[in-house]
Amino acid sequence: MRKIHFNEETIQQIRDYFAEGHTVEQVCNRFTLKYDTLKRVMFENNIQPFYKEKIASQRVITDDDVNLICNLYRYTNTRIQDIVKETKLPNYAVQKVLNDHFSEKFRNDRKSRLYRSSKLGDKNPMKDRTGYSHPNYKDVIDDGAGYLMEHRPEWWTSRNRSAYVYQHHIVIAKAIGLTEIPKGFVVHHIDGNPKNNDISNLALLNMGAHAKWHSMLKNLCKVQRLSEHGVGNPDDKDQTEDPNA
Repeated sequence: MRKIHFNEETIQQIRDYFAEGHTVEQVCNRFTLKYDTLKRVMFENNIQPFYKEKIASQRVITDDDVNLICNLYRYTNTRIQDIVKETKLPNYAVQKVLNDHFSEKFRNDRKSRLYRSSKLGDKNPMKDRTGYSHPNYKDVIDDGAGYLMEHRPEWWTSRNRSAYVYQHHIVIAKAIGLTEIPKGFVVHHIDGNPKNNDISNLALLNMGAHAKWHSMLKNLCKVQRLSEHGVGNPDDKDQTEDPNA
């Protein structure tokens, strides 16, 4: 729960309102405070009600209380809520003792240590959650170069040190009954889209044929670019001849 902070002016207004003879309930209503919040404010600022009302759990903290709180906090892994139950003090009173006797670094280090120990062994919510059962599991990932990869199937016989295999390799291998892509062969994407891994878009080519295909495609693209700029157009000759010749 978020702790509400009060400035000196508000604290003084609460103190003055009590001094005018108002009850705890009236102060709660006047400043729109919960009963427990007002108890904390009164405790931290030593505010006493004008009428000696009996306030639940509002008792004097003794030296024995302080020693018990500090010993449990320093030498055991007892949670703060359990220290509250042990001492029968309100939470804010125990927290004030801890803040007064232990540095922020000590409190943060203790909190981190207890959190780590709470996740060990069978208490670890991620225990035995591997593969498909892991919340961060991703069946298909992008390799960063535009190709998709899948978790390496058990039947795959290459890339033994990798958890992932190219998706287009798996698709074509399944289609033609292979357990890996043979050495010297590549899987070609017919439409040029590396993410379109439908079997109809894939072709298994040896490296020589694949290189020739891309060389031919490159030349075709070059011819197309030249054509768009009028280079090699049969009509160019007619346009350059002298019409009066």
